[in-house]
Amino acid sequence: MVIANQNRIFEIDAMRGVAALCVVLFHFTTSGFDAGFYFIFGLTGVELFFIISGFVIFLTLEKTKSWNGFVINRLSRLYPTYWFCVFFTFTLFFCTGEQHSIARLIANLTMFQSYFNYKDLDGPYWTMIVEMNFYILMLVLYLCNILKRIEIVCSILLVFISLYSTPFLSINYPHYHWLLFKYIPLLNYFPLFFLGILYYKIKTDKPTFYRYALVILCIIIQCTLFDDARRSVCGLTQLQYVCLLVFWNSFFVLYVNNSLHWLVNKLTLFLGDISYSLYLSHQYLSVCVLLPFFIRFLHINIWISFIITLGISLLISFLIVKYIERPSMNYIRNKYKQLSFKK
Repeated sequence: MVIANQNRIFEIDAMRGVAALCVVLFHFTTSGFDAGFYFIFGLTGVELFFIISGFVIFLTLEKTKSWNGFVINRLSRLYPTYWFCVFFTFTLFFCTGEQHSIARLIANLTMFQSYFNYKDLDGPYWTMIVEMNFYILMLVLYLCNILKRIEIVCSILLVFISLYSTPFLSINYPHYHWLLFKYIPLLNYFPLFFLGILYYKIKTDKPTFYRYALVILCIIIQCTLFDDARRSVCGLTQLQYVCLLVFWNSFFVLYVNNSLHWLVNKLTLFLGDISYSLYLSHQYLSVCVLLPFFIRFLHINIWISFIITLGISLLISFLIVKYIERPSMNYIRNKYKQLSFKK
């Protein structure tokens, strides 16, 4: 396994960078400005993020020595950057004249805003509740000491999800289907996280027919969740979705077989390093502030505007990583280590 500095995996970081760039390009080209085409495929960059998350979280749990160590690891990684981006976007609202309540801001700071019936302040925030659902599930499995049977447990969950994804539940029991959709959004994307876990097991343990069969099953079940995942709303067809899932999974198949080195370069590693802050900060900033300013106010060519906006978004994300993400994460983790050592 190729490990980068600070115990990071080069190929995983490169895939993060690709996923982040795809999401950004999707938002740019579907922002209401006529770019001549829609990069609709970039919508599924989120799917790649979820697969990566399954891989990384299981790796983290395999290395962690205590449940509170895992919690600190995740909270220090996610919340400081997320909080900054929420306040950053909320501040931008005043620049554009949008009005949003303090209650909505506070709800969004939790990452669980949908549970409080508040909408996301910015588009990308919807994925955070899905991630948190997954972290809670994995923490419960860790506390129950059944991670060694993770493939069996997740296979059982796949059976339940396959029932959830059938029209029978949504047609005959729409209220219960809606409750599951609202309060356990992980159901709509769980096969993707399980894919990440399977690729981790294949990479670190051994490839088996059973594991690759589960990979195929996960892809099939995720495709049946196409409508529940609301992918058709953005104009993506189910056939396109199937092809893109296969495409993203091919990255991991290459990776576990030591054949993804070609994806690793300075650009993809840079994008991977800033992917979290870029993902959280780019949409409202780009679509509602920068692009309208360059295209409508300054009348700059749309493609030049895209390039300038992308450059500014990358710069802001880099600064967030340098001055917010890394310092806060290191501070929290070091404090935790000091307290643990004293005990």
